[in-house]
Amino acid sequence: MSASTRKSMRSGPTGLMRALRPAAGEAGDLAPSSAPAPRPATADALLSLRNLRKTFGAFVAVENTTLDLARGEILTLLGPSGCGKTTTLRMAVGLERATGGEIHFNGRPVDAPERRIFVPPEKRDMGMVFQSYAIWPHMNVHENVAYPLRVRRRPAEEIRREVERVLDLVGLSGFGNRPATRLSGGQQQRVAVARGLIFGPDLLMMDEPFSNLDAKLRDQMRTEVKLLQRRLGISILFVTHDQAEALSLSDQVAVMSEGRVEQVGAPFELYNHPGTAIVRDFLGRNLLMEATVVGQGGDGSLILELAGGARIESSGNCHIRTLGEGSPCTVSIRPEHVGVSATAPAQGRNLLSVRIATLLFLGDHFESSVILPDGKLIDVRLPPLETWQEGQTVSLELPARAVHVWDRGPTDE
Repeated sequence: MSASTRKSMRSGPTGLMRALRPAAGEAGDLAPSSAPAPRPATADALLSLRNLRKTFGAFVAVENTTLDLARGEILTLLGPSGCGKTTTLRMAVGLERATGGEIHFNGRPVDAPERRIFVPPEKRDMGMVFQSYAIWPHMNVHENVAYPLRVRRRPAEEIRREVERVLDLVGLSGFGNRPATRLSGGQQQRVAVARGLIFGPDLLMMDEPFSNLDAKLRDQMRTEVKLLQRRLGISILFVTHDQAEALSLSDQVAVMSEGRVEQVGAPFELYNHPGTAIVRDFLGRNLLMEATVVGQGGDGSLILELAGGARIESSGNCHIRTLGEGSPCTVSIRPEHVGVSATAPAQGRNLLSVRIATLLFLGDHFESSVILPDGKLIDVRLPPLETWQEGQTVSLELPARAVHVWDRGPTDE
């Protein structure tokens, strides 16, 4: 290790962290950068949640949640069951009352407990699509879709015209007289969407709307909702635990865990630059390996030694709080960023020689468990055009800018 490197290591986290920051003007999908900060509050946001809190007795379901939904945008609340995403949506639409904080819609407060303000859901001009569809079996399609206009006492001719319009929008033209119970799951979901749109709301709420559909229908409905949203220019607050839905549909994603928002950002940014280990592990797959900091490269990259002795270099995001020579850490890399070669055993930095333990053929790729130099297993993807065999030695290439460095958490020990 050079004298300059030793000096940088002795200086603690500041020197190494500074070295890992990109120079001005650098770009790239995996280039080093800090995690994106949540967007600041905007005066023209359609929906604003400010320090929102919800408790059920002693249980805190949502804590200190601040989010903005812009006009014409899809904002998705993403997280596992019990993280508070549905409770947040239900407060936004008015089905639950907030314990603390405020909700603003169209520039005015609709729920502010400390100011004793509460606007009921029927006066918030928000459409709602429930997970269960909530289709009334005793009504036909026309009657289901028309219901929000009937309770608003709209004229019969206007109701007929508007029902025909929205049924055409969702691809159900001519289905008006069909009994609701004789529809497929995908058709019932379209009826629910049409009913949510019938009165022209500024905001459509969707709570896990595709969870009851099979995989092919889910893909189809995602595309249809995205096209419909772009065509109408409406805003959508979407709730899901499905990361594929969140990444493919959203303009912004808020990842939630234990009632709090972990990180907010565009799908591309969250996936490539997760700010916390929770976001890292919930969005996509990661290969995680134990390592130790051993130095700094001449270009400001971080030199790491994996368990087993192999050395790799990282110029990706660094999330270590206390950084210095000998610091234990965890390195992560997305499987799709790992290069695999069937040639001779690897030689050089960021190349690992591993042995295939198991192979699963999935058509467009192989899923393989490989044995690292320290004896641990990780799962990688192998291209389908090669003839792979269990027991075969292969080389893995870990691009330096795709390697992220994290504090070693309790689950990584």
